[in-house]
Amino acid sequence: MWKLTIGDLRTYYGVAAGETIKQLCFVFRTADCKKEGKGAGGADIFVDVLDSGFQLSLSNGLTAPVVAVNSSHSST
Repeated sequence: MWKLTIGDLRTYYGVAAGETIKQLCFVFRTADCKKEGKGAGGADIFVDVLDSGFQLSLSNGLTAPVVAVNSSHSST
């Protein structure tokens, strides 16, 4: 098991303060480049980057989230 800790994205990747980071794309390969880690169905692995602040994603186990990102909801 490997763990990647990036910390501050702008510092790690050298992104200027005025640029918006929307997604990260990852490629995982063995040292000899013979095997490659991919997402479901051999897809590239993309991770959305959200604005700072509290973020919550609820999932129902299917492909669609229960609550849309960047939407407001209240409960009692």
